[in-house]
Amino acid sequence: MTFTSVTKSKNKTKQSVIQFIETLLCGLVGGYVFALLNLPLSWMLGPLTAVLLWKLFSNEIYIGR
Repeated sequence: MTFTSVTKSKNKTKQSVIQFIETLLCGLVGGYVFALLNLPLSWMLGPLTAVLLWKLFSNEIYIGR
């Protein structure tokens, strides 16, 4: 195993963790907003909607990485 492959592996792991935290926070905010608005199934539809909108409007595209 070379130093370059270890560095790439660490960067990929770090990027995956950042993506997970970003999605988690976005989902929590979406669920909270839907609960505040007393919308039905806020625990499910809030996070789904928030993450969908975040991914549509964010500039970061993770496809192919």
